[in-house]
Amino acid sequence: MLDLFDRRIQVYEEVNAAVIYAITEHGKFVSFNATRRLSKSWGDSRFLFGKEVSDAILVVIDDVAKYGHNLRHLERNNINPDQKYKTAEIIEELEKKLEEFREPFTALCLPYIHMNQKRVRTPGEWFHDKNSERLSYADEKQR
Repeated sequence: MLDLFDRRIQVYEEVNAAVIYAITEHGKFVSFNATRRLSKSWGDSRFLFGKEVSDAILVVIDDVAKYGHNLRHLERNNINPDQKYKTAEIIEELEKKLEEFREPFTALCLPYIHMNQKRVRTPGEWFHDKNSERLSYADEKQR
């Protein structure tokens, strides 16, 4: 159970880290590297999570690729001002979408990551609880 939890949390953290990397870093291969990291996480997620989590990662891969493509397009010197403005708007929308991705993604992953099994009580805890229960039925409180 703990191993499964560790593997799932690793995928969850890697997806979040790759998205943050794609937004905050700048360079020619940033979106390429981010999509590679996300693709690996997508492959792992297919066996560790349900289809909804894998589908969400695919959407993010597509958004990161579009984000990088538009950033590279904006950096070109030979595009006219209208194209620059439209490209900047697309980049802004994608950046906002990627920044808002974490909360819904966390909500999708939480049922799989949440460890809801009960903790086994120690014998001392069990005796304490049983003794408290026994004392609560007594006619008079015992010292």
